[in-house]
Order: sequence, then structure tokens, then C-alpha cells
Amino acid sequence: GTGPFRFVDYIRGEKLVLEANPDYWNPELPYVDGIELLHVAAWADRGTAVLTGQADFSWNVSVDTWEEGNSRDGIETARAACLNSHMVAINNEAEGPLSDPRVRRAIHLAVDRQSLIDTFAPVWEPAFVTRWLPSASPFATPQEELLTMPGYRPEKEEDIATAKELMAEAGYPDGFETTFTAWTEAASSEVAVPAFAELLRTSLGITGDIEVIERARTADVLSSGEFALFKADTYASPILDPYPLWNTYLRTGASQNWSRYSNADFDALLDQLATETDATARQDLVNQGLDMLDENPPFFLIGFCAHSPMWQDYVKGLAIDQRLFSKWGRFETVWLDQ
Repeated sequence: GTGPFRFVDYIRGEKLVLEANPDYWNPELPYVDGIELLHVAAWADRGTAVLTGQADFSWNVSVDTWEEGNSRDGIETARAACLNSHMVAINNEAEGPLSDPRVRRAIHLAVDRQSLIDTFAPVWEPAFVTRWLPSASPFATPQEELLTMPGYRPEKEEDIATAKELMAEAGYPDGFETTFTAWTEAASSEVAVPAFAELLRTSLGITGDIEVIERARTADVLSSGEFALFKADTYASPILDPYPLWNTYLRTGASQNWSRYSNADFDALLDQLATETDATARQDLVNQGLDMLDENPPFFLIGFCAHSPMWQDYVKGLAIDQRLFSKWGRFETVWLDQ
């Protein structure tokens, strides 16, 4: 290949080994002779690998191990807003209740996002109640305002009452049965999805079994539409402006519109957003879009997250502590001060 590293070895479920490419176009790079990428599924184990010296760096570690590393000499940590989210894809084309916008709005209103985050974040990663955009975006609704809004506010009594009215209007006053899909990782299948299912059961009477799949099948399942409610993290933005995010995931027929959402008014707004250059006018359009998505939700957005990288203090060249937000970086400029 033409990249800075080339393949050496792959041991399934254990590691991928790369070495510096002597034919790379820049003879000065990469700085390191090679990289071993360890397969560590559990977030806590990733942090432990850094703390014990088994690994030099990890992009994401559990909250507990991050806090331990933050208190230790010789270990560096950072926390940066990331541009991907925790969400539950809802198949808008599935036969039955989930195709009804009233049911999807009822779910949007009734589920206590902060309670759900508090349940899974300790074993997964920090996440924050957010409204269809990363918290780092200048277009995002301010947090103090967001937490007063229906669906996002911590006081749920009024929201659940409204949600029950919507369920009754849609013909499901006592709830319904469905299927929840989760990844095999314990944080998903044993924590996040059961917690989400329990919140739906207690608030709206929605019940169902949990189907567990390998994470590698995510794209296949989402593309095929063979799901009802699927806890995923596939709603992610390449930049802080909302247009690429919304156009990719929420426009009718878009390539990653996994929930099969179709809203002609929202599509028309996206057309305006694509060409509007005035900052004030763009903010107004974004606010309109946020309101549309609250009223007719495509899926259940739990919230955007923060990445919690941790590394040995001799790892240099990534500038993790200087980033506004985190994206997976390149490693040709990494070097070890040893």
C-alpha cells in the first residue's frame, strides 16, 4: 500500500501488527518502527492495559480507569467532545406502531435520557443529553435551555403524561411488544439496552425481547432493515456544521438513513441549509430543523458523547490534549520519548 504503515500480521481477537512502510512518500515518516493494535473489547480493560504498561495509548477507556489514570504520575489523560452519539435506531418502515410519528415522539418524551446515561456511562463512556447535534457545535442548543425542554428536561411527569396521550391517540394506550437489538458487548447487551427497555416498559408499557448480535453485523442489520429498535452509535458528524450530519442520516433516501426517516418539510429545509451562507439565517434554519426533529423524531437520540483517551506520558505527537473535539488521528507523527 501507499500509507505510512504496512501489514505484518493479524491474530483474530488478539491484535493487528503493522510496520513502517519503507516506500512511504515522505522519507521522514513515520517516526515509530511499527504499531501493534490490541483487540480489547471491554472499556475497563483498555484502561487497565495503559495503567499496567501493556499498552502505550488507548483512545477510549472506562470512566473509572480514566479517573485512576488522571491521578497517576506518568499517565496523561484528556476528555474531548466527540462527534458521534449514542442512539436507538427506530425502523420507521416497520409494520406496526413504530411507523407512527406519534409513537416515536412518545418515546422521545417519555424516556429519561439522563437516567439512561447514568446507567451505562460508568461502563462505557461519558455521554451528555444533547439535541440532534454534537455539544461542541456552535449551532447546538445551550445546555441550560435544553434541560428545560420537553423530552430533555429531568422532570418527567408532564412529559410521560403527554407521551401516554400520544400513545392512546395512536391506538396503543397499553403499549405494545417489540424487539430490541443490542451488541454482544456487555455495556450494550447487559446494561444500556436492558435499561432502555425497562424505561420504556415502566413509562409506556412497551415491552419485548432483546436480540443480541455481533457488532460487526451492525451495517448489515441496519441496511437490511431487519430490526425494530437497535441501540447503535452510527449517528455521527464529520464536522461541527449540522448539514453533513443531517443530509447523510436524515434526508429521505440518504445513504445512512438507517431509520428510513422521510419528512418532506425537513428535506426542503436541508435544501435551504445547503446554500445559505449568512450565519444568522443558518442558525434560524438549524433551530427550525431541531424543532421539526423533536416533533417528528426519526429515532431516539440518547446524546452525544465524549472520548476519554489515556496514554503514557512518553507518547508524543498526537496533541490529544489540545483538540477541541476528537477524531481518530493518524499515527505517522507519533514518537516515543524514551
